[in-house]
Amino acid sequence: MKRKNMILAVAVISLLFVVSFVLANDAEVSQQVLPNLNNEKLFKALGVVGLGLAAGGGAASIGLLSKAFIEGIYRNPETTNKMLIWYFVAFALIEAQVLYTLFFVFQLFFAK
Repeated sequence: MKRKNMILAVAVISLLFVVSFVLANDAEVSQQVLPNLNNEKLFKALGVVGLGLAAGGGAASIGLLSKAFIEGIYRNPETTNKMLIWYFVAFALIEAQVLYTLFFVFQLFFAK
């Protein structure tokens, strides 16, 4: 089971690596590494894939965060207020990462 998770993680990281080059399509580095990828539709498609991965990862992270928060409340109900503050901080940081990706994809679609 651990081997499958490792293969999946490597595949996702590799895809995100390629998407990062695609999003930086005007930079010199992306032209040197991926010189034949000049198709604008491919850039947009990979940007949408990156947004989907970011949204899915954010949703999974928020789910795990909520699970841990509820378990923490059941274990020690007196610390609910302290945990709630940190829950909202972590929630905001996770959601901010998804929004950053969304803004990058918007820039890819609407920038000239």
